[in-house]
Amino acid sequence: MNPANNSVKLGMVVGIVVPVVAFFFFYFYYIGDFGNPAYYFDYIFRMNIFTKMVSLSLIPNLVAFFFFIQRDRLYSARGVLGATFLFGFVMLLLFLLH
Repeated sequence: MNPANNSVKLGMVVGIVVPVVAFFFFYFYYIGDFGNPAYYFDYIFRMNIFTKMVSLSLIPNLVAFFFFIQRDRLYSARGVLGATFLFGFVMLLLFLLH
């Protein structure tokens, strides 16, 4: 097993990039309705669904987590889990501050 493929850093990067890509996938899915990213973000903040959208974008982290577990890259899986908890903590802060 290559140690470069089994690190917490790699898992953190994957755990942060995958939800961001999923979040923007929602934008590209609804691009016909909004057209401009500013309208999209205005809509999700105005409708108070930002935290729900971010929570939905965390679901693909399950795929990354189980991918690393299945290939016995436990440190990378820890990184994905840590990134998911980091997103959860940020969402909790946003919820409490709103």
